[in-house]
Amino acid sequence: MLITNEIEKALYNGECVFKTFNTGYTNTFTIPIPKGSYIILRQIIYYPVISQTRPITRTVLQLSLNEQGSNNEMLYTFRNNIHIAQTGNDGDVLGPGEPQQVETWKVFKKNVVIDICFGDDATDIVYGTTNIFDENANERPTPLGYNGLSINNTVAIQPGLNKIYPTGQQRQFIPPNDYNGSLRDRLRYDFNLNNVIPDVVPGNNSIGYQFPLFTFGYFEFQTAKSINLQ
Repeated sequence: MLITNEIEKALYNGECVFKTFNTGYTNTFTIPIPKGSYIILRQIIYYPVISQTRPITRTVLQLSLNEQGSNNEMLYTFRNNIHIAQTGNDGDVLGPGEPQQVETWKVFKKNVVIDICFGDDATDIVYGTTNIFDENANERPTPLGYNGLSINNTVAIQPGLNKIYPTGQQRQFIPPNDYNGSLRDRLRYDFNLNNVIPDVVPGNNSIGYQFPLFTFGYFEFQTAKSINLQ
């Protein structure tokens, strides 16, 4: 983990401390921020979870972080690498692969509200019709651009709920497939009963991987001893 000279100096001077917050097992967590303090979140380690209902077709996990009382969401998306271990008469065990680590940077002055969910089942994905870019999309000529090639313009990842328009508002296809209020230009899974983290299933060979684990690493400052981070 890289840190700035200012943070390194603050550590030596006792103006801040590095802490870890370990959590998991369910859908929602909260990192408490002591009154009169703030934190700089610098590291996230995700120990993958396997969906106990559809482990092969539901491999995406979404992590949402907000400051309590704020709508300024920071969103991360992970995808598990599924491994199958042969166990003879006991059946196969699905393993989710190695931990995934994210180096990040965000200041929180209030409690950190954390929510996680699975991405929706891959078998539910519905692609829209193919189309070509509008001439105002500034499509580049080959070899960099599509040069008039017809490509998918929308993807429904949560049928009836969440349809994305991956190229964004500023890079539209020819009508009638323009970006509109019912489409999203970025990937985000809405929390619903179908994608929350379910309880583990007793007796299942993969029970040890059916719950998520996270480690959050952050620097905690007391306001009275805060430093100039510019």
